[in-house]
Amino acid sequence: MTAALFAAAYLLLRPDPSFRAGVDARAEADIARRHFREAATKYAERWNDGERRPALAANRLRAEALAGNLPAAMAAAHAGLRETPTDAGLQADLELLRNLVPYARGQRPPALRQLRHRLGQIDLWFAFATGTVIAAIGTARAFTSRPRWALPVSGVGFTVIALSLVLLALLERERRMDDANPLRIVSNESILRRGNGEPFAPVLEEPIPPGAEVRTRHARGGWLQVELADGTIGWLPEADTRLPE
Repeated sequence: MTAALFAAAYLLLRPDPSFRAGVDARAEADIARRHFREAATKYAERWNDGERRPALAANRLRAEALAGNLPAAMAAAHAGLRETPTDAGLQADLELLRNLVPYARGQRPPALRQLRHRLGQIDLWFAFATGTVIAAIGTARAFTSRPRWALPVSGVGFTVIALSLVLLALLERERRMDDANPLRIVSNESILRRGNGEPFAPVLEEPIPPGAEVRTRHARGGWLQVELADGTIGWLPEADTRLPE
């Protein structure tokens, strides 16, 4: 898996010198990790300064992964996908990272199949505008020269408009659901408990591993009620999780 990350990293544009130094020093694991940590810090600074390109997100997540910081790599992957949800490269990188998380049976999130990971808002607005033009042309000709093709063309235009609006509404619904239950990444191995405190019994026998993805349901007293991919619900310390950013 690490070899795949190395190979993929060379396909990206202009890797940071620290990243290249880490690749060159990969025979010395400690030295290589130090270089990758430096590269990850620089990539994060550029990202936070507003350079939100998919290639930068990919460089950042790979540097974090190769530095041994899997939770930060997962957070970087999701931060990149939040900016460009349809980017196939970032989607593939996320699946690679998920292979590194020791999920228990059923806890690994499913592959990204939401509408926003297949269609972008810009694409749908373009389709809406195209449908509007087609419908206007067809309708105008239907009321003037009345050729046979006018009404069918008008119907196609109105169909495209309606479909675009439906898909835009579904995208907005997905966004609201994400906002209601925001994704968080487990940053430290943590026990999922039945309540918001150490005295509560564990929900699962095994702790939640670093890098695992959970959905937030409620927050109380420094604890988060979260839901796993298999529907299991419990509480984790907020300090043991991080937001994608």
